[in-house]
Amino acid sequence: MKKFALGAAASLGLLGCLDAPVENQVRMETRAAYSAAGTPSSLCLGNTLLSPIGATASSVENGGLGAVLAIDGNPATRWSSAWSDPQWIRLDLGATRYINSIFLSWEKASSLRYDIQVSMDGINWKGFRSINYGFPGPGDIDIPALNAWGRYVRIHSYERTTTYGVSLFEIRVYGDPNGSCTVPASVHIDAAHSGKSLDVKDWSLADGGRIHQWAFVGGNNQRWIMTDYLRDNHWEIKSVHSGKCLDVSGNSTADGAAIHQWACNSAPNQRFTLKPAGGNKYLMVAAHSGKCLDVDAWSQADGAAVIQWPCHGGANQQWSFTDPQDAKTDPRNCGRIGHDCLGGACSDGVCQAATVASDFQCLVGMAADEGGIWAGDNQNLYRYDINGYNKTRLLGGYFSDLIRGGNQLFWNGNSSVSRLNDGQTAATGLYSAGLGMLQLNGSALIGYDYAKTGFVAVDRNLAGPGASTLIYNTGAQSPFMSAVTGTHLYYAYGDQAGTVLNQIERSTGRKTVISNTGDAFFDLTAFGETVYWSYRDASGNSGIRRLSSAPGSTVQEAVNPVSGNQSIGNPVVDASGIYYPYGNGTNTTYVRTPHGNPSERILVTNGYSWPYQSRGVQTTSNSIIWMQSCSRGGPGMIFRLAKP
Repeated sequence: MKKFALGAAASLGLLGCLDAPVENQVRMETRAAYSAAGTPSSLCLGNTLLSPIGATASSVENGGLGAVLAIDGNPATRWSSAWSDPQWIRLDLGATRYINSIFLSWEKASSLRYDIQVSMDGINWKGFRSINYGFPGPGDIDIPALNAWGRYVRIHSYERTTTYGVSLFEIRVYGDPNGSCTVPASVHIDAAHSGKSLDVKDWSLADGGRIHQWAFVGGNNQRWIMTDYLRDNHWEIKSVHSGKCLDVSGNSTADGAAIHQWACNSAPNQRFTLKPAGGNKYLMVAAHSGKCLDVDAWSQADGAAVIQWPCHGGANQQWSFTDPQDAKTDPRNCGRIGHDCLGGACSDGVCQAATVASDFQCLVGMAADEGGIWAGDNQNLYRYDINGYNKTRLLGGYFSDLIRGGNQLFWNGNSSVSRLNDGQTAATGLYSAGLGMLQLNGSALIGYDYAKTGFVAVDRNLAGPGASTLIYNTGAQSPFMSAVTGTHLYYAYGDQAGTVLNQIERSTGRKTVISNTGDAFFDLTAFGETVYWSYRDASGNSGIRRLSSAPGSTVQEAVNPVSGNQSIGNPVVDASGIYYPYGNGTNTTYVRTPHGNPSERILVTNGYSWPYQSRGVQTTSNSIIWMQSCSRGGPGMIFRLAKP
């Protein structure tokens, strides 16, 4: 099943921890602000079989195996491609649709590796799922939870399972024909006859907490997370406040049975079918009883009970679903003029990260700049545009520690370091061994050679493998992070019980110990001629320090430190300031401190997805881009977060 994640839960959840008098005060103070927040949404129902108006393909084996035979509804006919790689088949849905899932029925000549791609215009494509080492056909596969909007769907095959082409008996696309439908992170659910919202009585956290209607005031006990079960139009409806689900009391099938909240268990009395009732309104039908959620006795009053009752379609059984963070009307929105979340959700007034790409075998390296994103998995090097569209395979091989400089891309491959210039189709080898902690500085490519136990510099513009310069041999000191400025190299060694930070003058090799106090270090990064690192000292103080490479410079606090259960995480630094996570783990936000003003913390996002290390994180003029490698579960992902 597909969950709609609530990015604002970290901050919104605070309301659920207040005692009753404060809750009542919050209700009074926020009534005016929320009285017109949002407009009813047409929810995306992902169970409708969409009807393509045509299909085309990269090739056909012969005239009797054309692309349209994969969408004709006849399981005995098929499309088959020429006997070569790559191949694709494209479906035209006729207009923009919501695309939730795809069913593929492969012939024996199937695809070993393929992407599911979606496009608005048939030109710019974005990958939504990558299938790697797929089963040999014949066989059927469901590909759920795509959560995509577009007119065109393409199955792009990179590698065949046989010496023949690739061949599909059937392609079926499921979703919602209303391309303007929405998938909000959370909703408030309003009765059509009264305009009042589904509400957990008295902010209860308990199993059995009563559900009634109440004027919308914006509390978490009036916000609900919708979970869609694939293709049966059954929904789980969960309270943001308590984490418990709408439930028909006692699994009753009787008229008038109470609706309450209960620990979510996916039972039929917690699953509801949404039946459109016109005008962005829906009947909510309990799966176990076939009866509708109903405001008892058509009451208009605050506190009127919600029950189940035989469906009659009256206004007291019609419900609208409204996104509380509607960017057009919510006064706390992040959709203000001049600001764009770049594909991420707008939640509680700030942007959340957008998933740019996840169609990898095993993501191991990423680099980005204003011109695009380069991603390496353990088999291929790809390029995307800055929004994740137009995936292009550049090379095959292993690609980790990608870094970008000007019109050049550098990486660690299989025990060697290589370069690819823009527009070229062949890589140039620069160093015949692997280098850790790879970095660029001017014309130098710098990294740590573990075999030589030293940092070396290589001319980034070499025509092939050439001489390297040893900057410093660390001997028995095994560094685990480093940073480079124009004049100095910095490296840290030790463990979480204590870290030593050294400064090496690149021209002479002279070493200076910057810190040997027993502090634990969490990251090290350079911006210009200044190096930054986060730390936690023996007293529990946490912060970010900096040191300029200028002669006579001393260590300074780059941001105001914190103590106790508060902590400050890894820095990402550019001209706009220092970005870092800040909080106590339970309530942690991502903030920016401008250069030269260590006391200021500007909220960037309150979601839980942000860079977990600064090395490898890229910044552009309006965004921060980073990767989650496959070692953290799944094939890996690339995220993009708008700067505030």
